[in-house]
Parts: sequence; structure tokens; C-alpha cells
Amino acid sequence: MIPQEQKYNKSIKMLDVDSIKEEYYEADVDIILGMPSKDCRSFGICKIVPIDSFSPEILKRSNAVRAKLVLHPYKDLAIKFYTSNMSEITKQKYFGTPFFLVNETVKTPEFVNTILERCYIIYKGEYSITRKQKYYEVSFKSM
Repeated sequence: MIPQEQKYNKSIKMLDVDSIKEEYYEADVDIILGMPSKDCRSFGICKIVPIDSFSPEILKRSNAVRAKLVLHPYKDLAIKFYTSNMSEITKQKYFGTPFFLVNETVKTPEFVNTILERCYIIYKGEYSITRKQKYYEVSFKSM
């Protein structure tokens, strides 16, 4: 009889790690928080642009953040909001509760769709925030 531990180790060895790596996508971006219909005020994601597309003046706004969009295999889209360039006002206003609030549904822009190999919709709702040392991570469920 094979002990339970040996059966478990055998099944782990059968995983095809290379195919998982091929399905992992990410994009570094700048994000303006807020609602598109409210001229980037309120809560949510107003604009997603390629990194360094905003002028230095815009990046100094309290609702402008650096981030990484991540699409893991078999998972939903996640955004890692880096805390290193984030103002204390932004941390408190947008990340001061256990949930990241999205007041308006938005689609990812074309340049992101090309990188992620699909269009992604971030739906209106509340999303849990996972706090890490260098970033806040928010995972968005697809519907």
C-alpha cells in the first residue's frame, strides 16, 4: 500500500508548470482613481494608461497611482497598487477600509487588452483589499 504522502507527491510532479507560466500576463500602468462620468472624482478606476504617460503634475494628484495589472492562470484580474508613490491622502481615502469601492463599471483600454490578450470589465462593486508590504492588491471577479 502506498502511503498518502507519496500519492500526493506523485500528483504534484505531474503538473505542467510550463503551460501555467505561458498563461500569466501583467502590465505596468498608471491609474487615475475615480469615476469617468464624474471627471475622476468619487471612487473607482477612472483611467488606465501606459506607465509614464501622465505628466509629472498629474502624477502628483492624490488620486494618481502606479500599479501593475496581473492576470493569473485560471484567476481573475488583480491590480497591485504600489504604495511607494502613493500619498497618505490616497491611502486613507481609497484604501483606508477593508474594501476597494468601484462606483462605475469600466473596461480595460485597448493597450491593456493587447497585453492581457482579452478585454476585461471591472464591474461596479466592493472588492477586498489584500495589504502587502509594497502594494495593495485588489482582485476583480469576472462575471
